[in-house]
Amino acid sequence: MVLAEHMDYEERYVVPLMEAHIGLDEWNEIVQAIREGVQRNPSDMMLVLGMMMYEGEKDVVDNTITNMRPEVRAGIRCTAALAYAEHAQYIHGSATPPTSTQLHRP
Repeated sequence: MVLAEHMDYEERYVVPLMEAHIGLDEWNEIVQAIREGVQRNPSDMMLVLGMMMYEGEKDVVDNTITNMRPEVRAGIRCTAALAYAEHAQYIHGSATPPTSTQLHRP
């Protein structure tokens, strides 16, 4: 219940601010920072990307992947999707839990 409330708050108040104030150039800087973090822990990057693919908008995911080095892009969608599916199975008991838009909020 606490998680659903937190996610609801973010969707109502934080995401609209992000959309209004973070442009594509800034998003690309965020992606660059994530890319640099891959050297420290590649499995975290795959999980984050898998979460984005599962919950995010297709054009944002496509842009994110397009901005990665070509050698990284090959096969990254499958690897990231698998990383998220394994994580979701462990956390939610399902590789395909409801997305945030499918959750019922009181």
